[in-house]
Amino acid sequence: MPNNQPATILFSFIGVLLILLAIYSKPLLFRMGIKPRSEVFTNPDFQRSAKVTEKLGRWILIFLGAGFLVQGLGNQFLSGKVTHIVSITLLGLSGLLILAGVGVVLANWKTK
Repeated sequence: MPNNQPATILFSFIGVLLILLAIYSKPLLFRMGIKPRSEVFTNPDFQRSAKVTEKLGRWILIFLGAGFLVQGLGNQFLSGKVTHIVSITLLGLSGLLILAGVGVVLANWKTK
């Protein structure tokens, strides 16, 4: 069996980094001097759309991070097949959230 230690460490690091980025995205943007899009727009429809896409973006990062964590650490606790199914499911959910974000933006453009 090949040594998967570097891949495990890399996937775990990426997963933790993505989850922390999702949790601390607002404070990081504030420290960099960047306002969230929901505060920049003056139109209430655009503000509402920006708030929804910001929340979806955070959930995308959380699901991506969880998928990477399962991929990195899952083989130590679960079988390979279960790890693969869970990680693919989490990454698929993040893909669906990306499509939902695109749908929110397109729906907002269609109304204006």
